[in-house]
Amino acid sequence: MMKVMVVGGAGYVGSVLCRELLTHGHEVRVLDSLLFGDQGIRDLNEVSLSEVNASEVYPSVFRGLDAVVNLAGFSNDPTAEFRPDINWNYNVSTAARIAWAACEAGVPRLVYASSASVYHAENAEFDAEITERHIANPHFHYSTSKLAGEMASLTFHKPSKFDVTVLRKGTVCGPSPRMRFDLLLNTVFRSAMTTGVIELHGGGWVYRPLLGIRDAARAYRMLIEAPGEIVGGQIFNATSENGTVRSYAERMAGVLGLAGRKIECQAVPQRNIVRSYKISARKIMERLGWVPLESAESISGDLLAAHEKGELPAFDDPNTENIKVMERLLCA
Repeated sequence: MMKVMVVGGAGYVGSVLCRELLTHGHEVRVLDSLLFGDQGIRDLNEVSLSEVNASEVYPSVFRGLDAVVNLAGFSNDPTAEFRPDINWNYNVSTAARIAWAACEAGVPRLVYASSASVYHAENAEFDAEITERHIANPHFHYSTSKLAGEMASLTFHKPSKFDVTVLRKGTVCGPSPRMRFDLLLNTVFRSAMTTGVIELHGGGWVYRPLLGIRDAARAYRMLIEAPGEIVGGQIFNATSENGTVRSYAERMAGVLGLAGRKIECQAVPQRNIVRSYKISARKIMERLGWVPLESAESISGDLLAAHEKGELPAFDDPNTENIKVMERLLCA
């Protein structure tokens, strides 16, 4: 058993990770400002919650822990473009403070949550998968801040004393106790269920790495449990699969079609922020034995099952889109 602090543990990925850690016998603590509410962990009586802004943490918060997972910060382009200054504070300055505090507290392990968007490839070749050796080339506020957050965290890495690891995730999708409908396949699901139409920006021909939320939680857990000499100071990619947005949409339409729902895919104008790339997860597979278990079909099925069980919030709930929460809080 390990004592693990999940910073941002009440969030979309964090609430699923907490359950993954508990299932595997770990003691879980959460540090979260609850900016997006506590619904993600409200029913987890086993979890100890510290309602604290991560930008104000001190070493005393982390003393006695075996690992810290930093999931805090802005987590998509719209929120980062909305307030670049706050995005930088959360994703970089706060990341550095968390790493410093954990290091000073004597915590042996820190895992920093990053994003594959730091690669920002615009033209994915048919068989080209970006590895961790590829030079990061972020173009926008979000991806630039995530790369800077990686560097800030890795600065504190001390082999065998304070092992820092970075996980660069593909776009995470799937049901969560703290649901978000502003993520690739989740957005497609909401559109299909509410309008019967899936809009494909630019025809949906761009490639994007997809990561099932349960695959993401397993990756974090395995990074926490792995020996420091294997993961310390390392960067790992994680993706369940690579494909075009169009292929994901068509496969979701197929899953919903089998459930009796007629879904149409329509091309619409391209958005301003365009990325087309594939990433390789070979490193984490070979070093940790992590194997992706999810796919566009399984995630689609999970979303549909959760909806039919009443486990998902209303599709028009503004709390399911981070940008709407930020606009409400900062523009009030």
